Amino acid sequence: LYLVFLLCISFSIQSFQMIQTVRFWVVFSIQACGFGGVLVVVNLINHIAEAYGIDDAAVYIAILGLSSAVARAMFGYISKCVAERLTLVGMMGRINLILSVNSLVFAFTTGSPALFAMLVSVTGFCYGSIAVLAAAVNVDMFGVKYIATNDGIFDFSNAVGSLVFVFVLVTLFPVDDSDREEGVDDDDALGCSGAHCFQKVFFGASCLCFVAFSLSVPLNLWLLKKRRESPNLY
Repeated sequence: LYLVFLLCISFSIQSFQMIQTVRFWVVFSIQACGFGGVLVVVNLINHIAEAYGIDDAAVYIAILGLSSAVARAMFGYISKCVAERLTLVGMMGRINLILSVNSLVFAFTTGSPALFAMLVSVTGFCYGSIAVLAAAVNVDMFGVKYIATNDGIFDFSNAVGSLVFVFVLVTLFPVDDSDREEGVDDDDALGCSGAHCFQKVFFGASCLCFVAFSLSVPLNLWLLKKRRESPNLY
């Protein structure tokens, strides 16, 4: 209750107005799906590696962190290269499209270590890109006057994405352990091998990320139209 009270008194009138707009909820949903599409891999990476027959996931966790760092360093330059055709929201939507395809490949891959490394690196790159874009989209859409409060509201999308993708999807589509070996009593053992273990989870994640991409398309077009009408504002 104390945290709720602090959150309420920190809200400005502008922040209340912001959360009443359709574009806020569109951007919030896009960010939540983007973060969720990454976090479903991050939170399950050890189990995924085990299902694919990989003994040690540490190297893949390192690849995830490294690719995320590379994205943070490079994405400013990348955004400038595509700025004429895409807004920041449009870029975030395209990242969700990449995550959608990435999740589909996760769902149907045969478990090759090299392919797993590539998928993890794509996931990390998307994570770093979304992290860079999140604050920039906040400013681009709602200005700088209440950036700290607004950024805190948008950061909640990270938690929502994790809840929906990691908790809800995994609860709805539990790991298929039908091929668990008899006599295995280790609770930590996944007891499952092959792509089918997380197929439904990743298929659901792919669908949600694609919905987020679809939401970004009309908003991106609307913002491009506004940019042409008032170039000095963008």
